[in-house]
Amino acid sequence: MKPICKALLLSSACLLAAAGNAARAEMTPVVECEGNGDGGWVTSSRGLRFTAERDFSVINLRMEGRAAGRHEFTIELRRSAGFTDTVERTVSGVAFNARGDISTFPYRNVVVPIGHVPVHGIETFSLRFVQTDGDDRAYFEASLSSLDCGADVLDNNTVADPTVLGSPTGFRVFGELDSDLDGLSDVVDNCINEFNPDQRDTDGDGLGNACDADLDGNCEVNFSDLGLLKAAFFQTGPGLDADLDGDEAVNFTDLGRMKAAFFAEPGPSEQPNACAAESAYSTGSFQLSGTWSFDLETGTTPFGLAPTDVFNRRDSSSEAYWDPRNNALLASWGPTAPTRAQCAGAPLSSDWIDLSTQAVGDWVCVQTNEGRLARFRVTGANSLPLSTAGLFEIEYLTWD
Repeated sequence: MKPICKALLLSSACLLAAAGNAARAEMTPVVECEGNGDGGWVTSSRGLRFTAERDFSVINLRMEGRAAGRHEFTIELRRSAGFTDTVERTVSGVAFNARGDISTFPYRNVVVPIGHVPVHGIETFSLRFVQTDGDDRAYFEASLSSLDCGADVLDNNTVADPTVLGSPTGFRVFGELDSDLDGLSDVVDNCINEFNPDQRDTDGDGLGNACDADLDGNCEVNFSDLGLLKAAFFQTGPGLDADLDGDEAVNFTDLGRMKAAFFAEPGPSEQPNACAAESAYSTGSFQLSGTWSFDLETGTTPFGLAPTDVFNRRDSSSEAYWDPRNNALLASWGPTAPTRAQCAGAPLSSDWIDLSTQAVGDWVCVQTNEGRLARFRVTGANSLPLSTAGLFEIEYLTWD
């Protein structure tokens, strides 16, 4: 999933407006606790718990500080009702600018993109705040009453079975759009517009049977596929490619599905698949010299005030980082080239990537400063390890 807004002082309007840049990443609420609070709970000792029935990727909450100015901290997400289980997701660099008044409501809106979190059935999650700028200074907004909104304020963020103190207000959890209401977000669904919670894909091409009447694999449903369906007619059993409706039989229902898809491409699917059309906005290679920034919309290293996506940050002769700029987000991927869908689901964040952990050929996923998805990698350098290099050859692809 691509995160919509950087984890700074941003309203949920920013989240939804940015989502309009790509319909495939449209956000829908999973948990909503509305209204204004009547109290603030200090983040150093309290925590939050919520129940989700769908995948999610963004959390919105209201926060304030006892002292005015910038507050920065880390959030830990656990798949648990308490705080002693293993941390599943950590989001660092969450920040907001406080007024210094914890008695006036509503508090400031803070949007936290956490990457795609899959949910299986109904699951409970907990949030713990890890202070980085002093204890007892940051607070989240809450109601002393328990609201029927699927979320609770907890009294102790270090125990397995904390007591409920009330409910958070202005707290929302967002997931990606689920167009066919099958419980899978569009960004991971192998049939976006067809209800198929089992994601059955008998030919393994990344397209679920429910939307894949392309039996010969040429990315178009036509008379060749009709002939293959005719040859399989009245066959029964599991694993039949021509069984489009999942009833373990090839019959007139499957013929009707094929008829509805005739002369069209299979899908759509957000899983990597042979028929995926990934339109490139910009692609190519360039040379990066020294501590310079680069822009992945243009594939250039512009001089001056032009907006860029990534800065080659160098703190010493052996310490260097990819540093996202202008609200761009990064995620380290690995040596295999990621697809657009894979970059959309990567844990994109505003964190730096340490070049000592990167090798020549390793890919990095990017959400650019203009909201596009992109990938880049180093294909050559004047010295190794990469944290010591001063000259890089960069290959990149930015999707439309």
